[in-house]
Amino acid sequence: MIGICEVLGAGFQFDNAERRDWLFRDIDFQIPEGECVALMGPSGTGKTTLLHGLAGIAQLSEGTSKLNGTQISGISQREVREHLRESVAIIFQEHLLIPSLILFENVELSWALAGKPKNITPTTVLDRLAIGDERDSLPEAVSGGQAQRVAIARALAGGPKLLFADEPTGSLDEDNARRAMGEITDWCSAQDAHALIVTHDPGIAELCDRIVRLDEGTINA
Repeated sequence: MIGICEVLGAGFQFDNAERRDWLFRDIDFQIPEGECVALMGPSGTGKTTLLHGLAGIAQLSEGTSKLNGTQISGISQREVREHLRESVAIIFQEHLLIPSLILFENVELSWALAGKPKNITPTTVLDRLAIGDERDSLPEAVSGGQAQRVAIARALAGGPKLLFADEPTGSLDEDNARRAMGEITDWCSAQDAHALIVTHDPGIAELCDRIVRLDEGTINA
């Protein structure tokens, strides 16, 4: 079980003309079990980069990210995938559904790969996100907002102990955004799971347990 997600002394450099600048540096924070944290800040401050570094899908320039005491930064992508597969889910800004599978199969695949968790089913999570009526449709046949709800359902169907989400409600209307966030926060509370949600929407951030702001290279809890 993943107990704590934490990042220590995290920094990320990027090329800027003829020099290398720091996007952020000396970032420390952690997410306790059962907590849903919103990460906010102006565009271009590195919110997505920090999330990717925590999740192990991007390499930090310095510092470490740990999941349940295991250092994720610096290990191979194969090791990252093995560590994340059974307990971590990621929701990207794009839904990234498999186009050849119907919506139900996209969610069912995540559920099956996670060992078919008994505390959730593909049908249940699709219905809770008000997308069950489209379960037999291909991704190309539904709207972007509907596809994004399926991506959220796919993530939750894996029964994650940790959820990383990058603007998960950006393409949703207000009602569906709140419904989706309700499912995420309810999941965290019921399963002692934790989540990091990158968002620009103050209304969505307020639904989380805590708001963290990244601005001018530093983080403020």
